[in-house]
Amino acid sequence: MIEDALVTKLASVAAITALVAARIYPNEAPRGENKPYVTYSKVSTSRTGHLQGVAGDGTTMTRLTVEAISDLYSDVKSVGDAIRAALNASSIVTYPATWGSTRIMKA
Repeated sequence: MIEDALVTKLASVAAITALVAARIYPNEAPRGENKPYVTYSKVSTSRTGHLQGVAGDGTTMTRLTVEAISDLYSDVKSVGDAIRAALNASSIVTYPATWGSTRIMKA
């Protein structure tokens, strides 16, 4: 699954784990979790197509949202930059990607 590949990639990047340790969660973090942390969610999955119809090889395009969450903008910016760099250099992202989801949350 793409989510497993995402977590494996994020957890293997020292620049990310230095900031969030192992705090990478699907959908939402446990209540009271230390910040900063990362959440990810699958937004959609669609079969890829071409001019002759849908690709017959089962190829899909999955859209995910990945959020860096903290009380401090500087943490969010650092984590987001590290995620962006890691995924841009990864084979996980094979389709043009748009980056930009960050959230600052006060306790």
